Amino acid sequence: MRLDPNNAQRGFLAGAAGASRFCWNWAVAQLRENQQTWARQRDAGVLMGDRVRPLSFRDLQVRWQTERDEVAPWQRAYPSKVYLYALMRAARAHRDWMKGARGFPRFKAKHRSRAAFTVSDVVRLEERHLVVGKGQRIRITAPDGRQKAWRRRIRRGKGRIVSATLSQDSTGTWWASLTLERSCTHHHGQLKPEGAVGVDVGVKSLVVAATASGESVLQVDGVRHLKQLERKVRRAQRAVSRKDLHWSQTQGTYHTDGKVRRSPSAKRDAARRRLARLHRKARDARVTLLHQTTAQLVQEAGSRGMAIAVEDLNVKGLGRRGGTHKKGINRALQEASLGELRRQLEYKTTQRLGEGWLVAVDRWYPSSKTCARCGEVRAKLSLTERTFRCENQSCGHTADRDLNAAANLAAWGEQYLQDAGTQAGDRHPGGPSEETSPLEVPSRPSERQTHPSGQACPNPDSTGATHPGGGASPEPAEAGTEMVGTLQPSAA
Repeated sequence: MRLDPNNAQRGFLAGAAGASRFCWNWAVAQLRENQQTWARQRDAGVLMGDRVRPLSFRDLQVRWQTERDEVAPWQRAYPSKVYLYALMRAARAHRDWMKGARGFPRFKAKHRSRAAFTVSDVVRLEERHLVVGKGQRIRITAPDGRQKAWRRRIRRGKGRIVSATLSQDSTGTWWASLTLERSCTHHHGQLKPEGAVGVDVGVKSLVVAATASGESVLQVDGVRHLKQLERKVRRAQRAVSRKDLHWSQTQGTYHTDGKVRRSPSAKRDAARRRLARLHRKARDARVTLLHQTTAQLVQEAGSRGMAIAVEDLNVKGLGRRGGTHKKGINRALQEASLGELRRQLEYKTTQRLGEGWLVAVDRWYPSSKTCARCGEVRAKLSLTERTFRCENQSCGHTADRDLNAAANLAAWGEQYLQDAGTQAGDRHPGGPSEETSPLEVPSRPSERQTHPSGQACPNPDSTGATHPGGGASPEPAEAGTEMVGTLQPSAA
């Protein structure tokens, strides 16, 4: 939710974010010193059991409680959970580094890192205000009905606020993201899907959903919000560039005389904020479209009692370098946010319909090249061909390219549901091989599936895959409870 703090509250929020950043940097310094000690002991030949052990969250917490009055005598001005969550994030980042998932935690800087902090136990949601800490009653810009429903649940003891993360975006606007918990009163496991709705995603048409019979369920055209603001964005970028050029010419060389640091001018900061507002406008419109589309798609599938069969796209691989001729389509793919669309479909389907209502189709299955009527697979289908025409003379099927692909995806999902997930399915004989489960996707092109004619499916519609959110799905807090993520009204 967007906040509208006054000047005094802005100072408190900025100070709390600075306190969280200070605690993070302190924890990173402790972790780095401990790691350097371990490396020196290793080089000296000290046995593994006699070396210092890695610092855990509990170790950092004990050290902070011992040294906080010396290193941060002002720390009592902000809630204690601000420092607790900073230590927790630092310990998690260090644990991820030890697993090889990411690099070693780095220090944060005021002008480089995003201002943010997390609190709990001291957050209260009122009708038009969010109360943080002692007496910080911050006004909410646009209260809505969902906040009213959650206040009622909290008042009746059927829900609670787990934590609240307050952050400032590049335009200077403060946002609050609440993690909420409520009692789970619905049971999805009693119902099972009957049939499937295929969902074909793309750039020209963001979503085309259809049943296996070819009946259209939902069609949403792709809208390139950033391209609509391209002229204004270029003008704003040139304005920021001129301020950078003027600043470098008047202040001299940056890396001379011991790297003298000079802050940018107020005009440059104002130009940067104007550019950030344009990007935020495009981002908000894109996010709103994605949420509305996925919500409508889940609602349509649920009303029909059908599962959702979606392509298992390698979104990162689709946008790789391909020369100048691929620059435009790469930009369009990034703006379409296909990975975010898949992520929203996953959690909304699980929350509203239950487990097993979302089927990931084999990524090597050529849905666009396969005829939805006879199963004939075309050898080649360029992106400029928007109408599918079957090359089988006895069939002669003609349909919209995306609608034909959605029908094939729906048939694939129906067969998969009928086989109870034990083998990959296809409406036509010779789709993905029976030995390969749809969850065991081939990782190399040499393992692609073959058509019954013995011909390999060339140049499939999609390659490789990564998890669309970039991380694992959150685990439920307790049995009988449901964790609800970000409570954030639409940007409009």
